[in-house]
Amino acid sequence: SIYQLDKTNLKEFKDSDGELFKKQLKVGDTMTLPNGAGTVTFDGVQEWAGFQVTRQPGSGWALGGAVVAIFGLAGSLFIQR
Repeated sequence: SIYQLDKTNLKEFKDSDGELFKKQLKVGDTMTLPNGAGTVTFDGVQEWAGFQVTRQPGSGWALGGAVVAIFGLAGSLFIQR
């Protein structure tokens, strides 16, 4: 990702037991942060995908050359001088 979060001034919230403050949210839920730090709302999830289609024009020639080379080597093993 080209986006980075500057974490220098971020603080972890802890509950009354000293554990990290965490809560599982469903879509549309809002959570109030401790010490009046604000709220967090889970708006939803967006699915996305990125596809790239490429073509390499020389790959057919390379495959053909490899097949001819293999047949040439195999032929040299079976042909007597």
